[in-house]
Amino acid sequence: MTVKQDDVFYIEVQLALLPLTSLLVSLIYQPVNRVTAAVSAEILGTPKELPFPNSDVCTDPNSGITCPLSDGNTFRYTYTQLIKKEYPKITSIGRWKLLDENERNIVCLEIPVVIR
Repeated sequence: MTVKQDDVFYIEVQLALLPLTSLLVSLIYQPVNRVTAAVSAEILGTPKELPFPNSDVCTDPNSGITCPLSDGNTFRYTYTQLIKKEYPKITSIGRWKLLDENERNIVCLEIPVVIR
């Protein structure tokens, strides 16, 4: 899949997340100089930015990305998140963004999520 600047992809799958499981997100996108990730969710109808410990994709050793990204190649970004027991049981819309060095969307995913 080729992702162009400011494209938004909607995934029509609802994720049921159980405690002590891991969520794996893998995206393929076109090269840029720097990449950061941001995650938010609707909580009680209001979008809320969520803490994201490795938002600098280029320095996260588990992301699979080394920056700068060379022109004309495709790269795969991977992030794994443990779903902790203490997370509240909710149904929400999660938003996952990858941003370039100018904070423009490389890709934005909107994913219905259920934590049980």
